[in-house]
Amino acid sequence: MAGREIKTLLMVPPLRMRDIANEPYPPIGLSYIAACLEENGFGVRILDAFSEGRENIGQEGDYFTVGLPEEAIRERLLEYKPDIVGISWNFTNFFDSRLQIADLVKSTLPKCLVVLGGAHVTMEY
Repeated sequence: MAGREIKTLLMVPPLRMRDIANEPYPPIGLSYIAACLEENGFGVRILDAFSEGRENIGQEGDYFTVGLPEEAIRERLLEYKPDIVGISWNFTNFFDSRLQIADLVKSTLPKCLVVLGGAHVTMEY
């Protein structure tokens, strides 16, 4: 990676929840991280897969998944080809969906570094 910009994608994955009434919110934390990375010469994009795919609602049992489908996320990964993907993980109950997205990233871009961040992984590493 020497001699070229390191490309980073920061992501809010689709949400898996029991109630689809949750409203999207701006990814403020990811925006702070993006600003620090840009100041230090990294290329940065933010993918808010929850907000961007808000109209895409799937149901499995008692749970709803709201956000961009995996194929749309895979297309974004292949289009940008980041060296690092940071996945936001703020709540314990997002466990399965966050690991599923990490697996999607690694199967799409095997050499990509995947970083999970947020309250859950900070407190329960």
